[in-house]
Amino acid sequence: MTSHLSPHRIGCFTASRFGVLMQQPRSKSERDAGAFGSAGKDYITAKATERVTGLPMDDDAPYAFSAKRGLMLEPAALHLLGGACQDCSKCTWQPFGSHLGSTPDALVNSGSEPMDLKCPANPSDVVRFGLEVADNDFDSLVAWDAMYAWQIMVQALTCGSDFAHLVYFTDKLPIIKITDSDREHVQALINDAAARYSEIYGGLWSYDLASDGFFFVARRFEITGEIHARLISTLDRAIDSCASTEARVRKMLNPCASR
Repeated sequence: MTSHLSPHRIGCFTASRFGVLMQQPRSKSERDAGAFGSAGKDYITAKATERVTGLPMDDDAPYAFSAKRGLMLEPAALHLLGGACQDCSKCTWQPFGSHLGSTPDALVNSGSEPMDLKCPANPSDVVRFGLEVADNDFDSLVAWDAMYAWQIMVQALTCGSDFAHLVYFTDKLPIIKITDSDREHVQALINDAAARYSEIYGGLWSYDLASDGFFFVARRFEITGEIHARLISTLDRAIDSCASTEARVRKMLNPCASR
């Protein structure tokens, strides 16, 4: 299946994958040298190759039904959250310099703070998130899912915000009831999303709202000075590593140039 990576993401580090750059390598010598772990090296190599070739190395096409379900459910969830807690406005690509960017699922608090939405297939994940992750407790979020933790911090950085939100949503726990007219409206939003993704990725996409209600847990986290400094330091090291890797990739892909 052809990748549909957006052009502005080619060669650019993104929030959803930044967590791999924060992972420590296994060996003490590599940690002491400030090296990246295996996943981080893979990511840097992919971005360096994108810069040389202009071709996307990450295939972002959703294959699992759980991923497809989340994409189809997202506009309905944002609509329902807008009525339940606060307005969710659309957000486009947010660049941070020329090497980093993010696209939060929405902006909240009058468009000043980014929000990322998770729609897990298992509704108990939403309950567990509420039990195990405390509001503005970044350590508990890292323990829950480090990739998500660094994703929303990068979103705050790229949006120039002091805070980021993470919301877990499920349509399988009808704790907050919706009316028949609301259900018809959100199902129409799901159907529109399904048609759009069917056109983009191919195949038949469809999903029916699971119940006559929903449930969500929302958490808000501050990007502290320490977190900000760690992000910038990691980004600077990744940029340097990507530049040196890019030179090696360019030489390897153009062997005749050195003759």
